[in-house]
Formats: sequence, structure tokens, C-alpha cells
Amino acid sequence: MKANLTSKKLDDQDLLFDCLYFQNYITQCYNNCASNCSDAQLRNELVNLLCEEHQVQADIVTEMKNRGFLLPQNALLEDITCIKQKFHTSIDSM
Repeated sequence: MKANLTSKKLDDQDLLFDCLYFQNYITQCYNNCASNCSDAQLRNELVNLLCEEHQVQADIVTEMKNRGFLLPQNALLEDITCIKQKFHTSIDSM
């Protein structure tokens, strides 16, 4: 039995969000590999690639902001204080 799939073309916003999610994933992978690498030369190369991927990610975010796809909001002081307290509590419990 064949599935009846409708084809939907992705618009620019969908494509950029997809690229951003992929960049988040790839930077996590490079970071994990670099953190667990025992060879210094390979680790340095992975860190260089990680930096390049972070730049690609920043470029995507900039493009999304320019097109109005991302509308960042300033954090409330109350939210910042709450996150700081959680972070310090986590470190103190180690």
C-alpha cells in the first residue's frame, strides 16, 4: 500500500530554521568529539571546525533576524537572577 503524501515546498523561513537546527546539532557533535579526543592534533582540528560551524550558525541567526524570522527579546532581570541561582545551586551540590 502506498502512502498518500502531499508535497509541501519549504519557504525561506522553514529552510533557515532547519539550517539553524542542523547547525546546533553539528556543533554539539564537534564539541563532543573534541572533548573526548586523545590526539592533540585531531582535537585542534575539531576545535577549528567547531569555530567555523559556530560562525555559520551566527550567520544564519543574523540572516533570520534581518528577515524578521527571529525576534529576540531582552531577558527580564528576574529571569536572569533565577537562572543564576539555579546555576550556583547546581555547582554547590557537586
